[in-house]
Amino acid sequence: MPGLDCALCSTSLPIRSRTHAASSMIEMITFVVSRTSGRQVYLIYDDIFTGIAAVVRKCNDIWADVISMTFEFAISKLEAILKSRNYVQGIRTFILICNPKHIEKLFEQVRNQALESTTVQWVVLNEQENVPGEDFPETLRTLLREGTQVTLIEMSPDGKANLSSSRVDRDSIIRFHKVGTWWTNQVEGAEAYMTSPLFPDIETLYSDLQGRELTVTANDNWPFFKINKYENGTVVPGAGVDPTVVDALSSKFNFTVPGKVLARILLRHIRDHLRHHRPEQSGFTPGVRYSALGITLGDPETERNSNKYY
Repeated sequence: MPGLDCALCSTSLPIRSRTHAASSMIEMITFVVSRTSGRQVYLIYDDIFTGIAAVVRKCNDIWADVISMTFEFAISKLEAILKSRNYVQGIRTFILICNPKHIEKLFEQVRNQALESTTVQWVVLNEQENVPGEDFPETLRTLLREGTQVTLIEMSPDGKANLSSSRVDRDSIIRFHKVGTWWTNQVEGAEAYMTSPLFPDIETLYSDLQGRELTVTANDNWPFFKINKYENGTVVPGAGVDPTVVDALSSKFNFTVPGKVLARILLRHIRDHLRHHRPEQSGFTPGVRYSALGITLGDPETERNSNKYY
């Protein structure tokens, strides 16, 4: 699929000869494509990479279907592909071989236009030396949102590459985690040592939310969800069907919920250790703030004076 070549922001590769760089890059792309289904693989490149014809030939040798596109600042064509529902494979793979500034621009637009999709796997190849004062992996990380799955490949001058995959950590921050090392030389060819899959299964990756806090939006709609409002402005969830469902889901998917819902969940586990408790306390020990356990749920005195709980 043709695009518009960009002559702006082009850079050369001072760290290696163009021949060696192109050869290693071709081997790397072939390695990446071989880890996909071999279908619906898109290669987006700019004038930093000149080996596109050789890549297509190598991919044809392994019976892979690769569509090449030149980088464009306006991503209307890419947007149409990302929004299209006309695809056979469950996962589409987009391999980016571009100037870091172009890659940052692309992900800025993906974020701004909400084009994140669990059906898309991004692969970013970075073979340039970091500019002093700039950290491309860190900048890229800050542009990602949950739902954008990225594999980052950082090429080095000695023919090796560090392979990393993005994921959302327990503190809800997206980070890159190393999943393997790739290398090539004239004697042994290309090899890789993997500690985790290059492309993790999304359902497996996020089947356990690692204790992350889930924020729930609810309306005061009894009997599904009761919201208690106090004179001091404190708003806490009350009883209802939905809190019970959230409680069950939190145990299944390992997430926490703020406020009194969390208090009731914890109360079930620690009630035998409390000296005295009443239902309206919902996790408070008389005379002891619940923040002693690292959680502040509101004014204990207000909670004691209320005949509501949960």
